[in-house]
Amino acid sequence: MNWDAIGAIAEMVGAFAVVATLLYLAAQIRQNNASQRVAAKQEMTRQFADFVDFLVLHPDLESLHDRGVAGEKLTIRETITFNRMMAKASWYMAVMHFQYRIQSLDTGDWEESRSLIAYYCGTPGFQKFWKGRERAHGPEFLQYIDNEINKHL
Repeated sequence: MNWDAIGAIAEMVGAFAVVATLLYLAAQIRQNNASQRVAAKQEMTRQFADFVDFLVLHPDLESLHDRGVAGEKLTIRETITFNRMMAKASWYMAVMHFQYRIQSLDTGDWEESRSLIAYYCGTPGFQKFWKGRERAHGPEFLQYIDNEINKHL
């Protein structure tokens, strides 16, 4: 065997090693993306579950939440508390929307989140809160919520 043949074999082995490395990296990236989607879904679920658990543990706040989203007349103090609850809920919604936009959520998970957002956007209390809210969210989320509310008007 001459040096040219040995060189050609070495190049083929090197090319095979490069292809194998690229395949391995592609598999690692897919696995990492799947892990990130799972983590995003778990965190989103945990955050909103904590919100609901808080309401369940505090029946007075649960009642205020229910009366507030229904659009019932609240006292000034109740309105302040309700607006804070809706601010917290809107931040959870913003996270859901952001994770969908960056494709950390698949379509099925987004549908769960979207239906929850649509519920709030369809309530008179959230609509009133949103109308008077200082716009602290990004433009894409603001537009999304405005569009959802308009569907219910």
